[in-house]
Amino acid sequence: MARTRTHGARSWTLLAGAFLLGGLTVALAGEAVTARVQAGLAAIADLVGAAAADEEPERPPTPVTLAPVDVDTAREIYSAVGEVRARNRVEVTPPAEGIVEAVRVADGASVEAGDVIVMLRRAEEERALEAAEAAVAEAEEALGRSLQLLDDGFSTEAEVQQDRSVFAAARAEAAMAEQALADRAVRAPFAGRVGLLLVDPGAFVGMGDAVATLATTEDVLLRFAVPPAIADALAPGQSLEISLDGPRDANRQAVIETISPLVDEATRTVTVEAAIEGPAGLRPGTFATADVVWQLREDAHFVPAEAVVLDGRLAFVYVAGPDGTAERREVRLGERREGVVEVREGVEPEDMVLVEGQQDVEDGDPIAEATVAGAAAPEAAR
Repeated sequence: MARTRTHGARSWTLLAGAFLLGGLTVALAGEAVTARVQAGLAAIADLVGAAAADEEPERPPTPVTLAPVDVDTAREIYSAVGEVRARNRVEVTPPAEGIVEAVRVADGASVEAGDVIVMLRRAEEERALEAAEAAVAEAEEALGRSLQLLDDGFSTEAEVQQDRSVFAAARAEAAMAEQALADRAVRAPFAGRVGLLLVDPGAFVGMGDAVATLATTEDVLLRFAVPPAIADALAPGQSLEISLDGPRDANRQAVIETISPLVDEATRTVTVEAAIEGPAGLRPGTFATADVVWQLREDAHFVPAEAVVLDGRLAFVYVAGPDGTAERREVRLGERREGVVEVREGVEPEDMVLVEGQQDVEDGDPIAEATVAGAAAPEAAR
């Protein structure tokens, strides 16, 4: 802009000098030119000559670095925020009511299937089992005597059958007492991690009262929602990339397992579940972002990210023109990858884009003999 103003000022100087020179020449036509007038004309002529000599020369070419337009397959990605969920998650409840005698695990502890989480008071059940086992022993002994008497001819089959019934009833009572005692232990139904414990020793719990939550952390899912049009393009077994909140294991792979056949009436979206791969330890309930590839575009054009110049909401690139100048083009961007960006409109595969020096040129400015990233300079830029 400064160059344009200087050039305009000098042009006006030349024009004014020429006008004055011409006016004086016309005014003095036909008259004898005195020495003073001749000196004035010479001074004006010197002014005009100096202004012409001070004209700014053409701008020298700007050194730039070029890069080719790459052709590759672009991916249309839909990003959805979802929740990490345990494949198995339950509220652990006791099989019988009673008073908590002891809590056997700590908050957040890892347990195996069958491990005791809470123990209820069981003194009464232990006494009942002892009595039932004693009754079984007594009935078994009576049945043995009856069988021996029957062999000796001193007992009847009816008496033996009665003793058999008593023995069977005693065994049934013992089995019930044993189960009642076993029900005093609240056990983990599967391997996982215990959440916050909900009871303390001395508390009374009923059969439907939760004593703790239990969830798997080695086998977790990501549940997220997508529009129906996106869901129609997905399929079970398809891989996707997820980004987790926090620096730990920031990115992982997941595989789609389930796509709901129904559209949620409230949100008008379709629920998708994907199994998260990688090491264990993810906390169910945390959020993650799923990047779902739902469409591919063949023969897409990619340029280095540094070639793109942003101006407000518009994006531009500078292309090396066949006449050795920089050509500014407005572009429409698409997929972004590490170090490159897709240009959906504005460049062709044969174009060379400026990746260095584009901030120093304007549309139509000459560019110097260029260096090409990873290659020799093309003839178009020489």
